[in-house]
Amino acid sequence: MDQRVSAGNDPGLPMESPALHSIFRNADKVQTSIQTTTNGVIVVQTSTDPETVAALQEHASEVSDLVKGGMAAMRAAMMKNGMRHGMMGNPPKSETPAAVTPHVQDRDSISQSHDQHHADVNRRGEQVMGFDQERTTHHFYLYSDGGAIDVAVNDAADKTNLDAIRAHLPHIAMLFSKGNFEAPMLVHDTNVPGTGEMAKLKDRITYRYAETPKGGRVNIITTDAEALAAVHAFLKFQITDHKTGDSPEVRKR
Repeated sequence: MDQRVSAGNDPGLPMESPALHSIFRNADKVQTSIQTTTNGVIVVQTSTDPETVAALQEHASEVSDLVKGGMAAMRAAMMKNGMRHGMMGNPPKSETPAAVTPHVQDRDSISQSHDQHHADVNRRGEQVMGFDQERTTHHFYLYSDGGAIDVAVNDAADKTNLDAIRAHLPHIAMLFSKGNFEAPMLVHDTNVPGTGEMAKLKDRITYRYAETPKGGRVNIITTDAEALAAVHAFLKFQITDHKTGDSPEVRKR
C-alpha cells in the first residue's frame, strides 16, 4: 500500500472512499514512516497540506471502522463509496443524460470491448489476489461432486508469484467456507453467478486447499444438488470471464 501511495497508483476499487482517493491524488504531499514491532508494524503518515491531513485522518477512522466491523463494515463501505457511483466509479444510471443516441458497434469495436474487459479483470485480479495474472494461469474444473480452482505459475522459477498463489488460495478457501464471496465480486466487477446460493448453502459445501508443484488448488466438494448447481454456475462464469478455455462439461473427479 505504501508503494501504491508513493506512486500515486490508485487501484480504483469499489470500497475506496473520497478520503482515500484524495490521498492517492496528493501522494506527493504524504510522508510515510514504517516501524517494525514485535507484534507487527506501525505506519505513520503525515503531511503539511491541510486537505491531505484531513484525508489521512478520515481514512484512519475508516480503517478503524473496518477492523472493528469486519466484512459487514466492508460491505457497507462498498455500498457507500463504490456502488452509489457504479461498481468502479461510474456514474449511476440516474445521472445518464436522458437523450442518448443509439449506435451499432462493428465487429472490431466489440472485439476491443471484450479485450478491454479481460484486461480490466486481470488488473483487478492482480490487485485482489496479489499475483500477476499474465504470469500465472487459472483453470476451473467442473466435477460430479463439485469442482476445483487451480492456479499455477507459468515459470516454475517464479517464486514471487508462486508464494502469492499459495498465500491467496488457502485464504480464499477459508473465506468461501464462511460464505464470503467479496473477492470474486471485486475481481469481476459484478455479482458473480452462483455465489448467492453458495453463501446461503455454505454448510453443505467443503473447500479444501492443496498445494501443487507450481501453485495450488481449491477443491470444492458437495453432495447437495442445489449447492452443486450453484458451484457449477460459479465455475462456468469463471471459465468465461477469465477466458481460460476450460471445458464447461461435468466429469468425474
